[in-house]
Amino acid sequence: MNLWQDISPLFDVKFRNLESLEVRDDVLYIKINSDSQSTVVIFREFLSHRFIFESCALNILGEHDLNGKSWIFKSDKDEFCDWFNKQNYGIYSDNLHIYRLIFLHHIIDVLSPTPPEFYNTAL
Repeated sequence: MNLWQDISPLFDVKFRNLESLEVRDDVLYIKINSDSQSTVVIFREFLSHRFIFESCALNILGEHDLNGKSWIFKSDKDEFCDWFNKQNYGIYSDNLHIYRLIFLHHIIDVLSPTPPEFYNTAL
């Protein structure tokens, strides 16, 4: 059973390459790019994140219908959520979501109570 919802259509952002990942002032910034445009994905209230190379994540890739257009997914249940909730005795479990961003060579999972924001910039 796939617990992941493809939320790519909700955002006007095409599949991209990961350029950088940075935490600054407790805000997560993920910069992605394509040929002529750069986009910054911002998680203002993130609680945790994890990063893995796509080639090391065959099980994760098998959980998703990757069609070249879908690249951001959302779930309320995942082993990363379970691990996080165990660490804080479930304090955040009522309002916690996991967002999975799949790029050409990288996968980033972000635990956050709020969805990401997207800002486009020219290269």
